[in-house]
Amino acid sequence: MYGESPYRGRSTVLGDGTAIRTGDRILHLHLDNRALQRLAADGGWSSWRLPALLAADLDVLADQIEAGRLGDVKALRGLTVLAGGALRVGFEVRSLPPSMSLTLLRYVAALVIATYHPHGFEILDRGLPRLGEVWMSRKVLLERTRTKARS
Repeated sequence: MYGESPYRGRSTVLGDGTAIRTGDRILHLHLDNRALQRLAADGGWSSWRLPALLAADLDVLADQIEAGRLGDVKALRGLTVLAGGALRVGFEVRSLPPSMSLTLLRYVAALVIATYHPHGFEILDRGLPRLGEVWMSRKVLLERTRTKARS
């Protein structure tokens, strides 16, 4: 799932040199918590399986962007507790600076995890999740799909 909007943050440069400026059109990525819950209930959940599922969704998104159905998208962005999986499919991961809003987001993420995780609130005995900001430029997204097609 994704949402579209102009970027409202500070200008930044991604690892591949793509400059993201305030107002650039980006897609905000969202995991479908209910779909993850169904996977867990069916015994299909695995933190190792998630990157493959994400990669397949990214391929579909790349096709839509390349076909022009989503307009001039500059990059994909998300906040996640699954930064390791995001790295495995080509995202760059950035740490978020400490702030009150980050603390609030960590509590919200903890509630979401506890709601959908098979072990419920017991999973939070490990502590609050760490959030990472993930980015992938349009260029990297399309290149990863082309590279897979050549393989």
